[in-house]
Amino acid sequence: MMFSPLGDLPDDEARLAEQHLLWRGCLIDALDRLGVGEGLSVLDVGCGGGRLLADLAYRVGPMGRVHGVERDPALVEQARATLGDIPWATAEAADLLTAPLGEGWDAILCRFVLSVLPDPATAIHRFAAALRPGGVLVVQDALHDSFSVFPPNEVITSTLVTCAGLAGARGIDLRAAGHLPAALVGAGLELVEVEPKVHAGRPGSLAWRWCERSLLNQLPVLRAAGLLDAEHEVELRAAWAELGQHPGAMVMTPTAVVIAARRPKR
Repeated sequence: MMFSPLGDLPDDEARLAEQHLLWRGCLIDALDRLGVGEGLSVLDVGCGGGRLLADLAYRVGPMGRVHGVERDPALVEQARATLGDIPWATAEAADLLTAPLGEGWDAILCRFVLSVLPDPATAIHRFAAALRPGGVLVVQDALHDSFSVFPPNEVITSTLVTCAGLAGARGIDLRAAGHLPAALVGAGLELVEVEPKVHAGRPGSLAWRWCERSLLNQLPVLRAAGLLDAEHEVELRAAWAELGQHPGAMVMTPTAVVIAARRPKR
């Protein structure tokens, strides 16, 4: 729900930009610890508009290589525009469940993708096979349980419950991150680290803005599914605006978990 919208929305670009800024740091810290840096080859599966791909390109430098795979051709074009003329960075439109991923990658990154796949275990096995011996798979995904607002608001809470119900009906696992360590081990990888991160913020903060967009951007999808009438939407928007004026208001984000696992060298 929060990391993966329930539909393709034309006004979702701002949310995705804020999402990258909000969660980039904990992923970059993990790459530092794992030694993913200059001269390495890195595959970004589900690269979206290429924001992380650009970060990776500067990280590995001209002696390295980064490549992004994204099924949405429009996002691939955006990724290519983001990359500009960096010759060692490329992006292609392909389905990560069926397209050849190559082999011998030093690192593969998968960010906020596995929770929306119908069969994440199959994808993980594909990623594991594409790594070189000693290569690392780095996954960032979500546990949504921690998302909350303070002071609590019944209208906002009930809408979050409705969103969660629709997400589950559409096969989106809102607790995906909790299942991933076992899935990585099941694919023959050795678990290296599991690092959770939660943000909290006051009205106007990056965390607040991202959570606000993540909730309000779902309203057209809820309306289309017959789960939100006009009266409830007016109440929800008024409740959120009122909360934003409260001097003691705080939002707590879902938990993003970075999970890293390495392909054995033997």
